[in-house]
Amino acid sequence: IPEDVNEADAGWVSERGARAETAAPKIGMRRIAVHELYAESKATQQLLDDAKVNVEGWLSGKIADKIARTENLAFITGTGVGQPKGILSYATSLTPTNPGQVQQVNSGNANLITDDGLRKLFYSVKSPYIQNAKWLMRRSTVQAVSLLKDSQGRYVWEPGLQMGDPQNLLGMPIVRMEDMPAVSAGNLAVAFGDFNKAYTIVDRMGIRMLRDPFTVKPFVLFYATKRTGGDVTNFEAYSVLKISA
Repeated sequence: IPEDVNEADAGWVSERGARAETAAPKIGMRRIAVHELYAESKATQQLLDDAKVNVEGWLSGKIADKIARTENLAFITGTGVGQPKGILSYATSLTPTNPGQVQQVNSGNANLITDDGLRKLFYSVKSPYIQNAKWLMRRSTVQAVSLLKDSQGRYVWEPGLQMGDPQNLLGMPIVRMEDMPAVSAGNLAVAFGDFNKAYTIVDRMGIRMLRDPFTVKPFVLFYATKRTGGDVTNFEAYSVLKISA
């Protein structure tokens, strides 16, 4: 995919001043590798024929669900070796200077999430990415945020208690992602940003299911594959919160 590498240069000049050539913006190319997920299950032909339920349909649904959950985990913490590289798998820095580094904000406590840390995380993301930004955290982290109190013992954040009320924090929606790490010392427990801009997912053909009744008779093999890839394509579009003093 095309990648915007840098920006154009410009400068002030007097009416008769010499005008040297300025640096032009460059477009690069980013390659996102596509990796293969597979599953292989089997059932006897008699079971498929005689069962009162649609075993083949049930098995297909279970495989599809497992593949989806395996993908989700890789998009968060994948290593990039034989699988997508996740948003938490890149080097982080309090002051990013190198391409490929993600902005890190410390929570302000060695073991806990704090109100100050969340606010610093919010303001660490650049303005162009705020409009579509979201919080990513697991459900237990949402609970930890809801229990934060000020010096008077009052809750600093109160999510909606009615069914269907969106959970917004500092005006931005929370997406519960159980694959995010828990609140614990050294963990990257929260991510915030515009992930549509930050992360690109590549799906080749969806799930392909091969039904094989011949190889291991009397069993029928169900061989499922999916080719997918993912990578961060804009490191400025999100930041992460580390549980650290």
